Amino acid sequence: MRRIPKALLLTYISIMVVITIILTWYILSEKKHITKHILLDDKVTITNNLEIKLNKLVPGSVKEYRIILEATKKRTYEIDLNFEKISNSILSKYLIVEIQYLDNCYQYSLEELMDHQEEIKWQIQFQKHQKIAIDFRYYLPIDVGNEIQGTSVDFIVNFFARGM
Repeated sequence: MRRIPKALLLTYISIMVVITIILTWYILSEKKHITKHILLDDKVTITNNLEIKLNKLVPGSVKEYRIILEATKKRTYEIDLNFEKISNSILSKYLIVEIQYLDNCYQYSLEELMDHQEEIKWQIQFQKHQKIAIDFRYYLPIDVGNEIQGTSVDFIVNFFARGM
């Protein structure tokens, strides 16, 4: 039985470790959150928006965004989200949007949201300096056909907060 020299074995292990690190970095960099922080202060109405550009999506793709709301004092806010179409795309018909805050999770097609078929309004009671995250997860189901290959979609998530 022939023995493998230690130097060759160490070289092989080093190469495998480097490949593992590079693949892990690539996978994690694709899943990163894009975060926007919004301060809810004494203004009666606060408006803001988040422009989303989704391109090069393939079946199974996931993109995640987060809005963090922080209240400067104890107050109830009515939160209103609406989706504004920038470009027309067949992709909006297939793209699934999950919106989650606290223990609430909602699921829509992007097309429903951009055509204003669904209204998103919540009343949230904030404590002083409390932060609440609203997470947006956009994903393309694995069973979508080739008609979406090479398509992209651009839209804006408009955010309104009204102090009550």
